[in-house]
Amino acid sequence: MSPTPAKRPYSATVPEPFTGEPFQGTTIVVIHPGSAYLRLGRASDVLPVTIPHVIARRKRRSDLPHYEDPMLPGVDSQDKTPGLLDQGIELAEDMMWACKTDTGSPWKQTLPEQTIAFNLRSQRSILDEDSGVHWVNPSPQNPEVIVGEEALYLKPNSGYNIHWPMRRGQLNLHSGVGGSISSVVTDLETIWTRAIQGYLEIPPKDLKHYRAVLIVPDAYNKWHVRELVNLLLTNMGFSAVFVQQEAVCAIFGAGVCTACVVDVGDQKTAVTCVEDGIVTPNTRLCYSYGGSDITLAFYEMLRKYKFPYRECDPRSRMDAMFLQNLKEQFCHMDLDNCKLQTQVFKVKHPQQKIWEYFLKLGDECVMAPLGVFAPELLGIVATATAAVQRQARFYADAHDPFDGDYLEQVQRRRGMKDTGGDATKQDADPADDPSISQSQLEDDIANDDQSNLGSVTREAPEEQGGGEVEKVEEEQEQEQVLALDQAIVRSIERCDSEDLKRKMLNTILVIGGGVMFQGVQQWLNYRLSALLPPKYRQEPRDIMTEPKEGDPRTTSWKGAAVMACLDTAQELWIGRKEWQHFGYRLLRERASFLIE
Repeated sequence: MSPTPAKRPYSATVPEPFTGEPFQGTTIVVIHPGSAYLRLGRASDVLPVTIPHVIARRKRRSDLPHYEDPMLPGVDSQDKTPGLLDQGIELAEDMMWACKTDTGSPWKQTLPEQTIAFNLRSQRSILDEDSGVHWVNPSPQNPEVIVGEEALYLKPNSGYNIHWPMRRGQLNLHSGVGGSISSVVTDLETIWTRAIQGYLEIPPKDLKHYRAVLIVPDAYNKWHVRELVNLLLTNMGFSAVFVQQEAVCAIFGAGVCTACVVDVGDQKTAVTCVEDGIVTPNTRLCYSYGGSDITLAFYEMLRKYKFPYRECDPRSRMDAMFLQNLKEQFCHMDLDNCKLQTQVFKVKHPQQKIWEYFLKLGDECVMAPLGVFAPELLGIVATATAAVQRQARFYADAHDPFDGDYLEQVQRRRGMKDTGGDATKQDADPADDPSISQSQLEDDIANDDQSNLGSVTREAPEEQGGGEVEKVEEEQEQEQVLALDQAIVRSIERCDSEDLKRKMLNTILVIGGGVMFQGVQQWLNYRLSALLPPKYRQEPRDIMTEPKEGDPRTTSWKGAAVMACLDTAQELWIGRKEWQHFGYRLLRERASFLIE
């Protein structure tokens, strides 16, 4: 199982890759940027360092008010409808009624009235001990920027804006302060550089002696990938970069060749079929819900049943982290352990005494995680974008004069004119045709730019390095939000052959921290058995939720560390000097996956 580079028609213009001795893992830095957490480390490390992927920048007088939800992004207001929580609870109850416990007995529902009555009587106790949590209270002499966990503990009203440079698995571009592409890339550079220096003890000036592995989403935005590669090679100064998709890294980390990779992260859920280290493009699905949405659903259900910590506010950084911990402590997907129970939890606020509460919990501990099978419970309805890759036009892009969309248009126009619709000749690349000069190609680009309709102009605010204007036309496939089990079946259905479909059903690899709940393996197996056509129901299924008995949150990182040191990956590295000379088309030449 070896990653194979996707060859391009103009490969003759690109220098030959390095094919010497394998690189040492101690000189390779593996970077896995997530929406909530950044994982990085040397390829020789057993586990990566994990830090909150957040940055705080000191406000300037000219800054407009800016606020980003701390760790719980929620859903768009237009996706919310009255009674959606109750509708989701009913769906979760139906699923629980239909499922049997390990003993074969039906689920026994707990009475909400008992939970509500107890929680209404529960009062706060103040313990005679300090919380041990302290605010980070920067002085005027402190640096302009604070990153990672310290940024989360900044004292309120301390004069900083909090930025999360990634949301829902993509760059966090928006119209507010710090939302332009240049601002987001600058934030990433600062976070990554400081983390590498602080945790890996590599000074920025020495990065020229190191190589970097960048893990990108399966359904990526190619322009975001270009910006990140440029960040690593040009801004940070790494000597070379190797780019790979999350799902491919995951199967290397799990030690399997072929699998349907189910990645449930903090803010996104992605399903991708991978065969022999290569992603099957049409199978990629990505939805904007994840572990944080389960946390929000759990909180809403706690409120419905009179949560005794009534001051809790998910928009507060402290309470957001508290709710994440509460979910991890109490939530599960084990029907045998679904019963009325009394729990104790503590609230720790900076520089205060500890608050202690008694809490009665019932079925909500199981219902909230079941939101991945009932998106209504997570507050998500209407439509969402299934990230099946589409071409996007960036007008007059000097970095990639032969971008895929342009080539497709020229192929169609010249093919129909010259061959009368001959499909074989239409597939030829105009950049390979010696009869077509460079000036003709550039003229075609200009003509296409003037004739394209339906473009959208996005203007970024001028801050943190100035704004930029991009024109982009994107085609996105819209479909109803799919539950996790439905998304798995939909992805596998898009495989080309019956044999490949059976292979994917035989090995389902679950990674990410969004569904790290006891019992998730049994629920997935049960839900898939109910959805699959009869001919597939008897197929053996290996649902791997803890590959190699490790942490599923680090599976992709571990796989990337393994791949970086393989002999077969040497030709996939992109050097800094050749990147500066050849730019984006070098990425399209060297990437082990098809840059679309």
